[in-house]
Amino acid sequence: MQLKSQNKAIQEAEELRRQVDGITRHDMKSPLNGIVGFADFLLSADDIPPHHMDAVRIIRQEGMRALHMVNLSLGLLRMEQGTFTLVPKEVDLVPILCDLQCDLSDLIQGKRLTLVILLEGHPIRKGERFILWGEELLCFSVFANLLKNAMEASPVGGAVTVSLQQEGAKHTIRIHNHGAVPIQIRERFFDKYTTFGKSAGTGLGTYSARLITEAQGGTIHLEAVGQDETAIVVRLPSL
Repeated sequence: MQLKSQNKAIQEAEELRRQVDGITRHDMKSPLNGIVGFADFLLSADDIPPHHMDAVRIIRQEGMRALHMVNLSLGLLRMEQGTFTLVPKEVDLVPILCDLQCDLSDLIQGKRLTLVILLEGHPIRKGERFILWGEELLCFSVFANLLKNAMEASPVGGAVTVSLQQEGAKHTIRIHNHGAVPIQIRERFFDKYTTFGKSAGTGLGTYSARLITEAQGGTIHLEAVGQDETAIVVRLPSL
């Protein structure tokens, strides 16, 4: 009887935590929208000195980044609860990957890495697109997590290759890097809280990538490549 009461109390506490988290995330959206909106207002003004404009752009960029994180966390919570509703539209993955290359530039330079992006086996040419059917923020989050993981696992001076293949109803994105996933976690690589050898790792990156990929009607798996190599294969709906 006592154990039953304790379990009930734990469940109620967990539900309360979820509700508070949801309310906090929701309430954060209003001030963040205000920051971004005011930055947009300043950017449209004619009397702001150029050097101040650069600062305003940074404020807007960071405000948008925080807003995206809040929106994403709300979406992940709903995915776990089974209440998420996808609102898909045309998403071009090429500019997303280019943005991520800029965002991860410190990691790339720090480890002297090379990021190679291939479309149908050749380097992407100007004007080429890779169209998926999903949500832009969700696609950004999936590949931000996977690219960062691949770069962190790569040896200094290594290369990370992203191969894009257009294959009918589902397009394939394959992320390859040198550095093997430890045997201890391969079977549960996409499970929640799975991490190995990272002091600051949360084990949520690949888990959220799986949740988001599946929420968009796609699949994700770890591909056996070689003893010292890793490849993650993502398939997402195309138009």
